[in-house]
Amino acid sequence: MKSKILTFATILTILTTLTSVQAQMYETKSYVKIPPNFEVTRTDKVKNCNENIKKGSVVVSEQKKKKGDFNVTITKTDTLKNDTDLPFDKDVKTKFKSLPGLANITVNEKDNSILQVNYWLNKKKTIKKRKHIKVIKRKLNCDGKYEVDKQDASIRVLENDTIVYLCKACETEKNEEWFVNSDIVIEVYKEAKIEYYLVNKYDRSADYTIKLKNREYLSLKKKGFEFGAITIPFKYRFGDTRTVKGQEVKVNNEFIADANLGLFAGYKLARYRVRYEGGKLKDLSNLGCTLGAFLNVSSTSIDSLSTTFSDNPLEKDKKLSIGVISPGFGAMFTVYNVQIGGFIGWDFGFGQSGKKWNFNGQPWVGFGLGYSLSSFWKK
Repeated sequence: MKSKILTFATILTILTTLTSVQAQMYETKSYVKIPPNFEVTRTDKVKNCNENIKKGSVVVSEQKKKKGDFNVTITKTDTLKNDTDLPFDKDVKTKFKSLPGLANITVNEKDNSILQVNYWLNKKKTIKKRKHIKVIKRKLNCDGKYEVDKQDASIRVLENDTIVYLCKACETEKNEEWFVNSDIVIEVYKEAKIEYYLVNKYDRSADYTIKLKNREYLSLKKKGFEFGAITIPFKYRFGDTRTVKGQEVKVNNEFIADANLGLFAGYKLARYRVRYEGGKLKDLSNLGCTLGAFLNVSSTSIDSLSTTFSDNPLEKDKKLSIGVISPGFGAMFTVYNVQIGGFIGWDFGFGQSGKKWNFNGQPWVGFGLGYSLSSFWKK
């Protein structure tokens, strides 16, 4: 009975220690991967699109003027005597059945069922000098179609290397939606034949969105870097046997709860998962893994028993406290609301006293477990 009580107390102590671990991590350069055959809507604002306003409609127009330090608004009200076409800015929507690429996603502030997709911009391309090119500029009309707005009638030769932020495309991609809906197309020639095209696949001036239906589920690959503070609560050090001054000395394995603090940085592989339900977007539990390196600092006490590998161990009844630096590698796994960490590191004691330590320069493995409310790192 006594042994069971001790076992329960030990488990309780471990769980208390595990759930008390807290640190702070930050994400940077994270992105989701929009896969092929995934519908995305692009919205472009087109100016001066005529809209027929019916006879009898009341039209209110405002004009703002400056009078000294004051702003004056002049309002004019007209009642149309006839059906009249008036020019307005129009949001033209184009649905892309497939627009794969890297992007950042945020929830629309006005409509919770819409996700804003901020594509990473077109990568830098260099067109080498003496290349023959033709530049075709297109303009989006009010009907959602692109028309040629301006075109270099003849093929010209570049005098210098020219940098553009456009995507490279080949002849077989001319019918792709992102090619057809590009506001600029540069034809690059080689020996009087088109070698490749450069197009504005991800338009920085356009607005891209994904709209979810009720109970629709979205799961996308997410990657990025994480860094910040971390603690590794438990370490298991490996024992060893050595010959010291002609005698065989054995050191047993050691399992410790270690108070330490350090820095961790790694590459994260995860899933971005949301569901639209009951008029709200719900973030689903995280699934991910972060692989990286860490550098921790801590302290430990050494005595005659923990310096037996040294040629000059500490005297009996003498204790010293030494600083310890611990580099290593680790993996953090996030499964629903639970985080599990596994680490491999090496301990190095500071100073001459640190070199006497049996575990100086020796490898260890560490682990820990945390719940979302109190975990290895808290976002």
